[in-house]
Amino acid sequence: VRTHHIVAGAFRFRTNADKKIRQLKRRGFNATYIGTNKHGLHMVNYDSYTDVGEALNALRMVKRTQSKDAWLLSVK
Repeated sequence: VRTHHIVAGAFRFRTNADKKIRQLKRRGFNATYIGTNKHGLHMVNYDSYTDVGEALNALRMVKRTQSKDAWLLSVK
């Protein structure tokens, strides 16, 4: 099963990632910490989906209403 994350940002410091999660939760997103990437940056998502179609629809909405920089990370 693939999980599709709508990425909100990647931060050098975990405290900044945690702050972003709190901000997104206040805006109604199911934001979570999704770990570190290969560059050691702490990644935060808006939400996660198992269905790629749902994820792409949500990504379009996020790009339109929240951040043009959001992107989709799909992991096994």
